[in-house]
Amino acid sequence: MSRILTISTAGSVDDGKSTLLGRLVHDTQGLLSDNAAALSQGEEIDFSRVTDGLVAEREQGITIDVAWRHLDLGHRRYLLADAPGHEQYTRNLVTAASHADALIVLVDPTRLDLSNALPSLLKQTHRHAAIAHLLRVPHVSFVINKLDLFEDAERITQQVSRSLNALITQVGLDQTCVDIAIIAASALTGENIAVRGQRLDWYQGPTVLEWLDQIAEHLEQGAEESPLAVLPVQTSLRTQGSGLAPFRGIAGRLAQGRLAVNQRVTTLPGQQQATIVSIWRHGEEVQQAYVSESITLVLDRDLDISRGDWIVGMSNASQSETLSPITTIHARVCWLSEQPGPMGSRLMLKIGSREIQARIQSSLRRFDPESLDFTVAETGQGALSLQLNEIHDVVIQLAEPLWIESDSIAIGVLNRFLLMHTGTWATVGAGVIQTQAFSN
Repeated sequence: MSRILTISTAGSVDDGKSTLLGRLVHDTQGLLSDNAAALSQGEEIDFSRVTDGLVAEREQGITIDVAWRHLDLGHRRYLLADAPGHEQYTRNLVTAASHADALIVLVDPTRLDLSNALPSLLKQTHRHAAIAHLLRVPHVSFVINKLDLFEDAERITQQVSRSLNALITQVGLDQTCVDIAIIAASALTGENIAVRGQRLDWYQGPTVLEWLDQIAEHLEQGAEESPLAVLPVQTSLRTQGSGLAPFRGIAGRLAQGRLAVNQRVTTLPGQQQATIVSIWRHGEEVQQAYVSESITLVLDRDLDISRGDWIVGMSNASQSETLSPITTIHARVCWLSEQPGPMGSRLMLKIGSREIQARIQSSLRRFDPESLDFTVAETGQGALSLQLNEIHDVVIQLAEPLWIESDSIAIGVLNRFLLMHTGTWATVGAGVIQTQAFSN
């Protein structure tokens, strides 16, 4: 199975996110010679300009919007997302991280008080670690960058690593991530990005590229594959003049698990059952479909199914044992709008391709990125409104039932959602359903 892995960066302003991705692309021969010439400043390449393409970004030397770039290594493909680090653009980071298989959080030790045995990390590092936990990103690495500026880089790495390990435990990343790595590197010189360097020869862990390859191998072996397959329905198709026998197909992008020919599936919310007769991918018939693939299913019977419905299948259990319908959900939400979100306001909740009318009933507590603690509301109503970039644990009331995995907090379409304004359809929030008790 070949799958494109989506990788996002995070970290504060000037931590070296754009430079790291630019160096990764350059050192894996992903940068064409004419592009390299265009990005050169004198005899050196400005690696940050590989992803910082906006005029305003190049003028100010900061990342403003999420930049996407493909990296094709032949045997493996990556989609790299360069996300901004400024607190003002936290919502842009949430957008990038919500798609990510892995998140690379950069840490700049030159900006820390290294006279302290346990140096305090920047507030944005705290915030981005919390977002990784919020979105259940399965793979997270903390890259201690700019080590080329230190004579005692090994000691600095050990010192910062202690602070990072404390942050990982306090935020709860060790409970929700499949794996976490701390990588010593220099994006500017390229050491431990795609290749190893002599100055950091004491470092025994993986390079950034080796870490990404380990994740790819892990996913390709199906180690994280969910027994529950979910296909959010996008549309119904009928063959017309294609040379194929006439059939009605159900099309969508497989968001979780895998589906196979002759597998029994159920539709939600209709709860109709059918058997998969054939699976089509890019015009070819296949026996199995895997997560992230766009496919068309042909079923053994016509069902009343449309955009927004889900087709689900289990590999080793019945759907009734795993899924349950609920109309009140507890969720952790990052507010993305400059307009406050008052309690009780009507919104549209979008999960997969399904849209449900909803309202935020109450905020139970708010995350403080500086203290890494939650401020618990003194009253049951909680906060009066949600403010831009704030992270809240909230109670959301739905107008119709939503089927979710009752015993899982795993990443996936059944857990992640967007909140949209019902008048403008602007995205105002992003969150993850908490099907277990809230925890840090």
